[in-house]
Amino acid sequence: MSYTHCRVADISSEVKPTATSALEAFLVELQKEMPNLKFAYRRSYEVHAYMDGCPYTLGILGFDTSDSRYYVTARFIENKKYSDGKWQRYTLWSKDRKVAIRNAKTFLRPYTTSEVAEAGGDTARIAINDQHQKSTQRAQTLRQTVVNPSRVLPELRVLIESGYKFADPDFDKDARAWVAAHDTVEAGRNVVRNFTFVHVTNDWMGQVLKMQRLATSGNSYIYKFLADFKAPSETVPIGEADEAIVGRISVLSMVGRNTYVEGVGYRATEDMFYVET
Repeated sequence: MSYTHCRVADISSEVKPTATSALEAFLVELQKEMPNLKFAYRRSYEVHAYMDGCPYTLGILGFDTSDSRYYVTARFIENKKYSDGKWQRYTLWSKDRKVAIRNAKTFLRPYTTSEVAEAGGDTARIAINDQHQKSTQRAQTLRQTVVNPSRVLPELRVLIESGYKFADPDFDKDARAWVAAHDTVEAGRNVVRNFTFVHVTNDWMGQVLKMQRLATSGNSYIYKFLADFKAPSETVPIGEADEAIVGRISVLSMVGRNTYVEGVGYRATEDMFYVET
């Protein structure tokens, strides 16, 4: 089990619970050291840590009242006391608040554009693969409907005797639908899909596109999105961006989150997209 990335947009907006005094003190002192850091409570003893402009939380901070220890959970921590399959692998504990603050300052780092692209890749991959799976299932269902001996044998007889004319209109319709569905699956089986991750945000230049080209598998199923480090991340003012990319973002902006549009791309959130290029 790898580190679980949490989108800031998915954090609950519930009212803050009554926090433990030790956790409150920890957060107050840490915010003096990291003034841009913000918190969202998960429980009375635990918070998400995040920053404006970064779409993913930087980690989790907490105070374990059972043994009076502070803890920091973050993606860069590698606690080798625990195996890869445990969440504790990404957590450090300390009874000393100063040590806990130092751990937080060391490991709560904003995501790079490349990291954001890879972190959201699983949901994009699932949506794209799901659509291909639906196409495959439709082709199989239609094949089973058409390839039915009680329907095929009479038609074959008519085909032989009357010169390839289908007597059953429903059979003709189903056969055509099956062929079309089969062709859709075959056309996508070895297609090379190229994607560029785009985060629409604002900085000192105004509205910009933070982009990272992705290396994807060259077949119908995408097994993992990985940043193509031969192409460095780019930050481009939206007015200077490639018109094709801007156009695809416009199309994807009209659909809901976690939606894939064939030949256009995948919309992950309100401002993050995986654009086919």
